[in-house]
Order: sequence, then structure tokens, then C-alpha cells
Amino acid sequence: MKVVLAGCGAMSRQWLDAARQIDGLAIVGLVDLDAERAKARATEYALSAAVIGTNLDAVLD
Repeated sequence: MKVVLAGCGAMSRQWLDAARQIDGLAIVGLVDLDAERAKARATEYALSAAVIGTNLDAVLD
């Protein structure tokens, strides 16, 4: 299952930690109003292939 995380604030760490425990789940995108925060979270969680953006619709395309 492919997942895009919308919102990269403090709670996103809990979501990403939980997602790591689910077999077959791939985080393919991160969306936040602050693109730098989304990039930082992607780096923190080694999600180098994830699409990063500020607009959910654009990331889903």
C-alpha cells in the first residue's frame, strides 16, 4: 500500500514510526504547508524517494 502523509508536524513522527511497523506499507509522499519541514522529515526518516510538496492534490498526481 502506498501512503502520502499530510502534515509533518510533531504528530508525524508517531505516524511515521507506526508506518514502519506495517509490512507492505510505503510512504511515497510528504505534504506540509512548510516544504522545508516536509523535506526535513523525509531526511530524518530516510524517505529519499518520497515526493515532497505543499499541495496534496499536486503530490497525489
